[in-house]
Amino acid sequence: MNRLTSVVVVIALAVGPALAQSSAQSRQSYQQKVQSELDKISAKVVDLRSRFEKAGSDSRKELDTDTEALQKKIDETRRQLDALQKTTDSQWDSFRKNLDQSLSDVRRSYKTTEAHFKKKSK
Repeated sequence: MNRLTSVVVVIALAVGPALAQSSAQSRQSYQQKVQSELDKISAKVVDLRSRFEKAGSDSRKELDTDTEALQKKIDETRRQLDALQKTTDSQWDSFRKNLDQSLSDVRRSYKTTEAHFKKKSK
């Protein structure tokens, strides 16, 4: 082994664990962020349901249907988050993109449901 190769090996051995730890921390941070956002949206759904308890039967049925569909999306996103925790580094980017898309869909569905509620409650 020549001197340059030795230096590269030493650097790789020194930096490798730090990069792996940084990657693990960033994955954990991302997962915590997604979990927190899902928890907040779930709490908003509960609040929304309690607010339209007083709605008329037709409106309430529609809103129940909307919030049930939203809850299914939240549950599916949570399952994806659980699966993400078990992914390898090579699968991480793909799973993260899918989870980002699901989370975006949950946000959009919540906003639509909330707007529907506001429209019905006028």
